Amino acid sequence: MKATNKTGTINITEALGKHPGAEKVFAAIMKTRESIQWEYGREAKSLPDDEKRKLSARLGQKAAAIEKELAKTLVADINKAVDEIFQKEGYALILSDSAVVRGGTNITDKVIQKVREAAATTEQ
Repeated sequence: MKATNKTGTINITEALGKHPGAEKVFAAIMKTRESIQWEYGREAKSLPDDEKRKLSARLGQKAAAIEKELAKTLVADINKAVDEIFQKEGYALILSDSAVVRGGTNITDKVIQKVREAAATTEQ
């Protein structure tokens, strides 16, 4: 492949939101958050303020770890699609669109399409 200065951008939030599995994952994340809030409410009742802060931090870390695990497949699918577009179309760099003020080709729609095609193939 010849050297290129071609730069792409992607809106990761949009790509995640339009992933075919997003609704299911986001529902699981909401359920996790509700569970963590319930756990905090149950455990924090009799604790002093400094212990409540520690409990909140511990449960926040627990929630973040669970959410990261739940979203792992979505992120992997998006990264795979980005990698395929990067290679096939000869991009030198692909950045988050939030980091780019001007320039670059937005590949978000292409990524979403590739992810949807891969999901449709997997379902068959």
